[in-house]
Amino acid sequence: MAKHSETSTDASEVDMARKVASEAHDGQTDKTGQPYVSHCERVADRVQGAKEKTVALLHDVVEKCDGWHFDRLRQLGFSDDVIDAIDALTRRPDETDDQFVIRAVANKLACPVKIADLHDNLQQANSVGSDPVKYKRGLELVTMVQADPNLTGLT
Repeated sequence: MAKHSETSTDASEVDMARKVASEAHDGQTDKTGQPYVSHCERVADRVQGAKEKTVALLHDVVEKCDGWHFDRLRQLGFSDDVIDAIDALTRRPDETDDQFVIRAVANKLACPVKIADLHDNLQQANSVGSDPVKYKRGLELVTMVQADPNLTGLT
């Protein structure tokens, strides 16, 4: 049963996000060789609420998929808060890992999605034997920033 705070608009936004993620990530694979959209689904499964699930499904679309940009998502009807959170989760070319994590978690809607993303990436790295250090560091940064939001100058 849907939460009372979730509207049919929220639910349709999640459905649209699922379709967009599936289309955008078609042919891509994650670290374990599975379809990339399965990473997005796992991240969505780790968060609560329709808005967070929508962001989780779309969190890598602009960064990793050709032809996808914020204006296109806006034209499809995604809300400004969802677009802002996806923007917060989209890495800039000149950012360090630390700067990226700190900027992402500063957005209230993006924060739980970034945490879920880091956990899923850490699990994937561990399962394939790749170096999990950057994901562990990201989770440490999240904990530090949540304890003291003024720690934006850690990088």
